[in-house]
Amino acid sequence: MSPKKFIGEILIERGALECSNLLAALKLQKDGGGSERLGAILAMQGWVAERALYEALSQQLGIPLARAEDYPALPIFEELVSTRFLEEARALPMHEDADRLVLAMADPLDRYVIDA
Repeated sequence: MSPKKFIGEILIERGALECSNLLAALKLQKDGGGSERLGAILAMQGWVAERALYEALSQQLGIPLARAEDYPALPIFEELVSTRFLEEARALPMHEDADRLVLAMADPLDRYVIDA
C-alpha cells in the first residue's frame, strides 16, 4: 500500500495549484495556529477551484464524488434526522443498505457529522 499523498501534492500534480500558492497557504495555516484546513485556505484565497479541491480530496480519501444521478428521488431518514441538522452539517443521506449509510457531505472529514 502506497503512503497517502498530501492534498497540496495532489492538487499540484493535477495542475490545479501552483507551488508558490501552496507555500503561501501553508504559511497562512501556520500563522493562524494550524486549526484551519489547508483546502479551506486555498479555496478562500482563490488559489484553487472548489471542484478541483473536492476531486483531490476524493482521490486522497479514496471516496467517490456524488453525481447528480446519485441523489435520491425522495428524502430518506426524513423522519429520523432533523432537516435543520442536515442543512447546518451540509450533509445528505444518499442511500442505505444492511451494512452502511452513505452520506453526501461538504466536509467528509467532519467526524461530528459522521458520528451523529
